[in-house]
Amino acid sequence: IKVKSSSLSVVSTAAVVTGLLLRPLTTRAFLGSLHSQFHIHHQHQQQRSFFSFGMSNTHVTERDGSGTITVSPRNEADQSGLVVICHGLGDTAEGFADVAEQFASQLPHLKFVLPTAPTKPVTMNMGMPMPSWYD
Repeated sequence: IKVKSSSLSVVSTAAVVTGLLLRPLTTRAFLGSLHSQFHIHHQHQQQRSFFSFGMSNTHVTERDGSGTITVSPRNEADQSGLVVICHGLGDTAEGFADVAEQFASQLPHLKFVLPTAPTKPVTMNMGMPMPSWYD
């Protein structure tokens, strides 16, 4: 994945990478951080011009055959960051697609990638097959 900026953020429920800093971060802490970033970005946008909330005007959502969803800025040159959201046990990328689209409409400079884990038997769930990153 190519990012046209020195600002790179990769997110999962395990960790966030910002530049060269790696620190543990829960989903709640990440969403709070992203919410704060939106408010700073939103205030900056309000000073410059009217801030549009139109989802179709800011991003494009693509789904590939493997279950990965990508929400990208409509104009790739505007991209200055990347967020990867990994779902929890038994879920898929679709479970977070609406969240990514909502954030993308408010943070049009970020690209969101939502992979889906492979389906495999999970020991703690009596061997039931489900989307899982590991057993």
